[in-house]
Amino acid sequence: MQAASGIAGLFGAVDGTPRYAPVNLCDRTVGLYVSNAITAALFHRARTGEGQAIEVPMFETMAQWVSGRSLGRGCLPAGRGADGLQAPPVTHARAVPDP
Repeated sequence: MQAASGIAGLFGAVDGTPRYAPVNLCDRTVGLYVSNAITAALFHRARTGEGQAIEVPMFETMAQWVSGRSLGRGCLPAGRGADGLQAPPVTHARAVPDP
């Protein structure tokens, strides 16, 4: 999932060699999205009495997580993020070498 969604490629921006994150980043991130969706569904049920179906696909969630903020930058004035706010430059952390 890290390779398919582009996370491994982000590590490659540091030294030219794509690497996997040393933690289960995709599982943890998607788990947070799922918990938010569950919370929203429960809130909706409490207010309306109607149930909700939730669906959080892992690939699409991670692809958006990796590229979502940068996709809108080509459509907005320089220096503005997709949210319209001044965005700091994108920087990359140093990749952790494989053991």
